[in-house]
Amino acid sequence: MTYRKSVFFLGAVCLLALGASVPAQAGIGAFAGINIPTGSFDDVANTGYQIGANYTFPLLPIVHIGAWGAYNHFGGEGETSFNNWELLAIGKVYLPITGLHGLIGLGFANSGGKDNTGESFDRETDFAYALGGGWDMTLLTFALTFHQVGSETTSNWFTLSAGVNF
Repeated sequence: MTYRKSVFFLGAVCLLALGASVPAQAGIGAFAGINIPTGSFDDVANTGYQIGANYTFPLLPIVHIGAWGAYNHFGGEGETSFNNWELLAIGKVYLPITGLHGLIGLGFANSGGKDNTGESFDRETDFAYALGGGWDMTLLTFALTFHQVGSETTSNWFTLSAGVNF
């Protein structure tokens, strides 16, 4: 075996061994958070809230996959409000032992809302993604996540959330 192959093999074994110290079990979680609009979405939307749930399953002790469903709501000027339902496939990569993780989510969001007169406007389904990170403890989880919905007309925001794991 060449030197490079030996170093790569030893590194992979060490990474898997370190990851083995993190409990690897499927989990269900519920979370709630504060949504902070950014970019041009911030011009029309006010701070809002998020509630949701997720399910994750470990592929490796440090790599989990799953699904995430969340409802996001934002206020606006006068009667204006915006909301969406997100459904994302998620992946988490954990730093060994710490509970710290990175997150990526890809999927769809169904968005709608009301205009200034209180009249509902048409709901639209579009591509959505989320990028973020967090800290999972035994029962609690904390996260900061960036969300973007749409490719031409976009809505984007940060969510600061806390939740419970079962």
